[in-house]
Order: sequence, then C-alpha cells, then structure tokens
Amino acid sequence: MRVRRVVLSRDFAAAVVSALLVAIGVPRWIPNTTAQDLFRVGTSVLSLHFSVFFAALAVIVSAANEEFLIWLESDVPTGEKGDYEKIVSAYRFSLIALFVALIVSLWFFGYTTIRIGNGVRYQHNWFLVAFTFVFFYGLFVAVQASFYAVRFSQFRNEFSMLKKRRNQAK
Repeated sequence: MRVRRVVLSRDFAAAVVSALLVAIGVPRWIPNTTAQDLFRVGTSVLSLHFSVFFAALAVIVSAANEEFLIWLESDVPTGEKGDYEKIVSAYRFSLIALFVALIVSLWFFGYTTIRIGNGVRYQHNWFLVAFTFVFFYGLFVAVQASFYAVRFSQFRNEFSMLKKRRNQAK
C-alpha cells in the first residue's frame, strides 16, 4: 500500500484521534503498574487477533481454486489489481500492522516491567499515547480487512451459484 493512502485512511485517522484523546485525557505521568496492566491487556488482544488473522489468511489463500481465481480476475483492466489480489493485500497489510503493534506492545510491557523492577514508579504518558496509536491502528486495519473477507465470501457464493446454473443448463 502507498504511504499516502495509509496516512489518509479512516483507520489511520481514527487511531490518531484515539491517541490524541489519550494524550489530552491522561495525566503527564502515569503509574508504571497501570501502564503495565494496559500493555498486558493490549498484548493479549493483539496476539489473539494476529493468530486469528494469520489463520484466516491461510484459509482464504487455500480456498481459492484456479477456476474461481480466473473468474474473479476476469473483468479486471490490465495493470489494475483484481479483487482477490486486493483481498490478499489487505490481509497481508493487516498482518504487518498487527505484528508491529504486537512488537511495540511487548517492548513497552518489557520496558515498564524493568522500570518497576528498578523502583521507578512513573513513566511519561507518551508511551501510552504511542501504544494507543499502534494498538487501535492494528485493530482498525484488522476490522477493515474483515470486510474484505466478507466480500471474498460473497464472491465465492456468487461464483458457486453461477457454476451451479451452468451445470443445470447442460
């Protein structure tokens, strides 16, 4: 995906708004124990979504046989992405976004755990703001990719119905 398209997307805007709300709404210094709990929950949510999305991508890739792909890509002008390629690209991008968000949340969780172990009681709210951005961006992108999965299912059903009608006509 192009950077401009990503930055101008609703997913990105919603994640920025979420992060701004946290930046405005929380105190400048956050107790490390609170931050650690939030990072722990975020890591759990993101790891669950990442594993589900990875499995879903495998299902989509394996569910498409050659005849269906030819039908799906048959009316695509030369040089443009077809529906299947758009669906797979959206899922690939979602996996990358979820993976980055998961790595960031793990890093922040580890960093906060070390700070607690060293007796540091507070951390700046920018850690939570950054976490909020990557967390919500990963989730919003995943929701958008889910809509593509529904679209893929609709295409699959349409293809099955056309194939059934063709077989009945013979």
